[in-house]
Amino acid sequence: MLMTVSCSRWSDVDPAGHEFDLEPARRIVERLVQATVADRGASWRAVPQKVRDTLIEQFDREFVGEYGAWASGWHWAASEPGGGGPVRGWCCSRDSLFRRDDPDPQATVERVVAALAEWQQYLVDLAATFADLYQETADLPLADQVERAAARLLPLVVERTGAEDAWYHTFTRALLWCLESFGRAGSDVQLAVEHVVGGHFSSWCAPDPATAQEACARLGLAVADAARDSDSAPRPDALAAWLETRVAAFRDPRARGGETCSTATVTASSSNSAIGPATRSAPIACSPL
Repeated sequence: MLMTVSCSRWSDVDPAGHEFDLEPARRIVERLVQATVADRGASWRAVPQKVRDTLIEQFDREFVGEYGAWASGWHWAASEPGGGGPVRGWCCSRDSLFRRDDPDPQATVERVVAALAEWQQYLVDLAATFADLYQETADLPLADQVERAAARLLPLVVERTGAEDAWYHTFTRALLWCLESFGRAGSDVQLAVEHVVGGHFSSWCAPDPATAQEACARLGLAVADAARDSDSAPRPDALAAWLETRVAAFRDPRARGGETCSTATVTASSSNSAIGPATRSAPIACSPL
């Protein structure tokens, strides 16, 4: 499910388009947790890893069904290897479900619900930051606008993720979402951002001020170049392409040296005696269009 979030558009996760109430999530988690530990008695903490992983998948499915695809980011954790996410209150199924120091299974319920709330608040915070940035930069050239946005988002993401493993993926996604909210989305822009980020940042290492400044400046230039190339590229004539396809699709096959149509045989059911033998084996004629 995390792949869903990492590939999502801002329009998919923008909290302005989604109502949020934690109580349905609490009911979902309580029901699934209780079902998991029901027959375990005092050994409820010793839930096998496979069962824990299955439980995470169940949370995902039910959260997405209740709230939408955006909710699957609830366990995009900063501390999980390869995660680098913005959710600090969650680690992984092994260390966040049924912990040894939990007094009862309800502690797991509260941890999952808190992680979902933290993820939703992160999106709310991003939305507010994007709105402020747009107001501040709307009149600037695109390169300056992107540089300013990157410079604002970078320290926020570093602080949120602790610059742990793959933290820069969160920065990339946040910046791409920001640019989408500005009306600047597209594969060329995404490739430009990913190229610059991949060449400047590393796991477990917060960028020093000089590296951060250089990366943000390069991001501005790269996105501006990508947007300029995209704007100057010739646009395909969709109407002409459709007309060409239409003509080719309905052209008389004989004009192309082909047969008039494939021969298909009508097979009558044994109960339909009204159709004679000659009719049953006759080829179907193709009507001209």
